[in-house]
Amino acid sequence: MTTIEEFLSRLEGVKQISEGSWMALCPAHDDRNPSLSIQLADDRILIHCFAGCSPQTVVRAMGLEMKDLFLEEEEPFETGPGVLQAAYVYRDEHGNPLYRVLRYYVLGEKKKTFRQQAWDPKTGAWKGGKGALGQVRRVLYRLPELVKADREKPVWLCEGEKDVDHLRAYGLVATTNVGGAKAWRADYNRFFVGRTVYILKDNDPDGEQRCLQLAEELEGIAETVKIVDLPGLGPKEDVSDWILRGHSVEELLDIAENTPAYKPKTSPVLKGEVGLFALEWPDLGIQAEAEVLSESYGDFYILLSIYAFGKKILPPTKVNILSLSTRARLTKGLEEKHALGMWDAIIDNLATRILNQRTEAEPLEVITAASQYRDTKYLLHPILPVSLPTILYGDGESGKTLTSILLGILVSTGKSLPGLGLKARSQGPVLYLDYEGNQDVFTRRLVFLSRGLGTEPVIHYLRCSVPLAQDFKRVAKHVMEVDPALIVVDSAALAALPGAKDPLDTVKSIFNPLSQLGRTSLVIAHTPKEKDSVYGSIFFRNLARSVWYAQAYQTVEDDFIDVVLTHNKSNEDRHFPPIGFRFSFLQDRIIVKRSNPSDVPGVNLSTEEEILAFLKRHGAHAPKDIAAETGKNPGTVRKCLQRMLGANKVVKLGDGRYGLPLSRRVPEEEPDVVPF
Repeated sequence: MTTIEEFLSRLEGVKQISEGSWMALCPAHDDRNPSLSIQLADDRILIHCFAGCSPQTVVRAMGLEMKDLFLEEEEPFETGPGVLQAAYVYRDEHGNPLYRVLRYYVLGEKKKTFRQQAWDPKTGAWKGGKGALGQVRRVLYRLPELVKADREKPVWLCEGEKDVDHLRAYGLVATTNVGGAKAWRADYNRFFVGRTVYILKDNDPDGEQRCLQLAEELEGIAETVKIVDLPGLGPKEDVSDWILRGHSVEELLDIAENTPAYKPKTSPVLKGEVGLFALEWPDLGIQAEAEVLSESYGDFYILLSIYAFGKKILPPTKVNILSLSTRARLTKGLEEKHALGMWDAIIDNLATRILNQRTEAEPLEVITAASQYRDTKYLLHPILPVSLPTILYGDGESGKTLTSILLGILVSTGKSLPGLGLKARSQGPVLYLDYEGNQDVFTRRLVFLSRGLGTEPVIHYLRCSVPLAQDFKRVAKHVMEVDPALIVVDSAALAALPGAKDPLDTVKSIFNPLSQLGRTSLVIAHTPKEKDSVYGSIFFRNLARSVWYAQAYQTVEDDFIDVVLTHNKSNEDRHFPPIGFRFSFLQDRIIVKRSNPSDVPGVNLSTEEEILAFLKRHGAHAPKDIAAETGKNPGTVRKCLQRMLGANKVVKLGDGRYGLPLSRRVPEEEPDVVPF
């Protein structure tokens, strides 16, 4: 038995590095740099020579016996697998013990082994055994010292606690973690924010892999990350071996300062737009293809494929990149198929790059009462607001497809039909996604309408038989090639994913891809039997920004069809009056004329819609004249006009007549027959 003071007095070059921990010159070999670690742990003194001297050799060189390492009269019963050399205590930021790693020297085998114990604050004792750490918080080794250290000093990230203590003996800031790089926790990263980090590389395959993983983890968090490769290291040697061979700390600092900063390997080269991404990690031989499927609060689904050196290791798989558990399962599976040790960082970076790409154009804005704003812009006024989805719905013979082709022609050519109230505000290519018809039927209608209008449109036609969400990659490719101003989807029922349990998911399977494509869109939809709502789900109406209802009248003998479009939803602008026009079918063309919506048989218009249609066609009139012409009760017309006046849908003139505001009027000189 001896005291710590008596023990230290027998050594030379003693230097305290922390409470209960010292470094000194080892008496068992020709030591010029302190290589002997001395610690107080429980009821004993622990010694460890970094040069490899056994505890027995060191004790004999000091003129002591092994029993002199114990502070009690009687040597306690030894339950470890060998001679205890060191106890590395992990503490929280405030210095409270959490757990410790015990280092043993196995007699006869000349090898090291480790055990872990957790601190029980209730009993004030260490507890070991299988699963000892359980729910204990994991922290960095020497965390209190790391937190208090000068942030301008570099942090040396070592592979083991022994090296940390050795470097600390020379005044360096050093740390490590239990379990190596695979056990690194995201919570550790915050202690390296804005700091310079030197990752020390041991001379073995595991050491090299560890350095790469930690460098990738800290890239973008630390100010600078370097992997320090020490020259002349023998197999399985580390920084402690290097220093004990006679190298100085000054040499170590010089090597680190002249080491170039680490260039990340798990940050992908990213190419992609309109929901399609191609990612590549050239240094790792990894490629990935990601297609955005849908996004909502808490979910961001992609269809992900991954290749390693050209071999597919992940077939197209639906992945929610916002789900940490999903990403964890994915990285585990990829590691089993292609051991890399960095899949967690690769998948994290992949998710981050895709999410950033989707949101980088959406900065935080400050909006006040004095902020400038822009009115709703239209591709074709008043039906197609720019970059927003519009629904045109009606029953099976309401002229929806013919109307959509007409609108496509006007956008393609930039032509306006002011007599119909349709004004092209800009011109651009049109992509028509046809889920119902065939190319011959579409072409015949396009040619006949073009002849009647006297225009020469160019429409990009794509026959579709797979739901839009599943066919997104092909559609997006054509969008990149064509760069359309307008995308027409005909129709919603066949473009949506079938079989969804939640009706909202059905609707999102159309609107989410269209949102990703970022173009003005027109979605053709049907109505359920004997109803005037959108077939499939109320969410079709809710998610669209503008909704028009198509009604038509045609008899067997007629060579024309009257179509009325009623505007029954608008999120971005006011409601517009009904639009009426007649398609007349001649032998080689289709002529379009304006018609009065209220005159079309079988078309159900509200009193307000009939009044708006009448005023648009005939100009300002007195309430009694409006009632007589529309066939409505005079009292009903007066009440409706009062409501419309309050909503600024009509104006009242000095002589008692009601008319449309200037923005709603159609110039009288405009003809009601096209072409012009």
